[in-house]
Amino acid sequence: MGIVTGYLFPIPSLPPGGGVDTPEGIFLNKHKKKIFIPYMIIILILFYGSSDYFIKYQILPILFFTPISITIENKFKILKDIIPLERFTYPVLILILCIPFFVYGQGKIYSNDILKGHAYYVNVNIFENRAVFGNQERVKYLGKNSDFLFFL
Repeated sequence: MGIVTGYLFPIPSLPPGGGVDTPEGIFLNKHKKKIFIPYMIIILILFYGSSDYFIKYQILPILFFTPISITIENKFKILKDIIPLERFTYPVLILILCIPFFVYGQGKIYSNDILKGHAYYVNVNIFENRAVFGNQERVKYLGKNSDFLFFL
C-alpha cells in the first residue's frame, strides 16, 4: 500500500534510488540480508499459521513480492525497455508477480463462501446461449450445493 501511494502522490524531492544516502537508506542497505531472512520467516509463519484466505492470498503476496521485485528490477532491469518511466517499474513488477496469487485467492475466497453458504453465484449467460443445450427443449436440473444450482 505504501509503495502504491508513494507512486500516486509523487514528491519530487527524491528521484528513484535517491533515498540511498538518507540515514534510513544507509541502515537498510547495511542490514538488508539480516532483515530479509526474518522478514520471509514471518511471512511463511503467517501463511501457514493463518486460516484466513484474505490474508493468505491478498496481503501476503504483496509483502512477499515487494522485496523480491525490487531486487529483480535492480539487478536485471527487465522492465526498462517496456516502461520508460523508472518510477512505475516497481509497482508494475509487483503486480505482475502478485496477480496469479490474487486470482487464485479470489477464487478460493468465492468457493469457500459458496461452500459455507455465505454467497452464491449464477451464470445467467449460459441460459441465453441455446447452442450449449443442442436440441433440448428444457434445461435439466442436476443438483444443488448450498445456494448454487447446477443445470445442463
